[in-house]
Amino acid sequence: MRGPISTGKLIINKPGFSMKKVQIYLLSTFVILCFGLYGATSHISWSAASPAQDAPSTAASSAGSPFQAIRVNGGPLLNEGPDYYHWYAGAVFTGSTTNSTQIRSNITVPSGAPPKSNQFYYVILSIWDNTGSYDQIGFTDDNGLWGLAISYTTGFNVTTCSGTLHYHYGADYANLTAGTQYSFSITIKSGTVYLQAYTGSTFVYQIKTHDGATSFSVANSFCGYYDYTVYEEAYMNTATAVPNHNFYWPYSYYQPGKKAPDWSGFKISAPSKVSVVISGPGNDKCLIKN
Repeated sequence: MRGPISTGKLIINKPGFSMKKVQIYLLSTFVILCFGLYGATSHISWSAASPAQDAPSTAASSAGSPFQAIRVNGGPLLNEGPDYYHWYAGAVFTGSTTNSTQIRSNITVPSGAPPKSNQFYYVILSIWDNTGSYDQIGFTDDNGLWGLAISYTTGFNVTTCSGTLHYHYGADYANLTAGTQYSFSITIKSGTVYLQAYTGSTFVYQIKTHDGATSFSVANSFCGYYDYTVYEEAYMNTATAVPNHNFYWPYSYYQPGKKAPDWSGFKISAPSKVSVVISGPGNDKCLIKN
């Protein structure tokens, strides 16, 4: 996740719940956009709408979208304010660099309802594609809601490794079921990137994002940022607060049936009690202990 975060506030409200707030410092105001969900398949549309959760938003990286590309050097990404503490913990791929047209990983949404206040975090699978889009899918604990989180970006020049990233995302694109294992996939079909979610072999959601991609960069880094990763990104109200659950990524795949080996744990500004355990004969499993 990428870009400095500075002054200003974004307050995220949950429809259907008791309107708990997450305050995130921003440099400028987000433009909130509509989307349509047509059965299991959807394409993000770009018509303007009044602020509402469950709608993909777009923001320049300098404005500090909730989805930020993690810097390889692990340096601080923002100034922590009095209303939240922002940190990361997870694993980055360290195996041999290659290309693919699909990545996939399984993870279980915790049982029971998430806390209704003081916690907002992503548990996310991420990778860059050859158009310069930072593609992501996973879930959120969004102050009382388990939500499907999706994101992709525009505005980055892969030739010069420069530009202003604009994030198109939905923190709660759809409700997810507590206690259910989901398979999250990012797939290129005929030049189009799709963000997909399955339960077992049952297709649940598919979001069509952008065109022009032919491959994903399966690598440790991309233009100076972490590339292929699984991690949690937290916004907490105190310096020591952590999610109420641990998160276990048993395997990640960079082609159907082909596990991605060799992962390395990382933490950026995370509390000392948080740890990342890499295990398995191929260093291919990741446990985030909170």
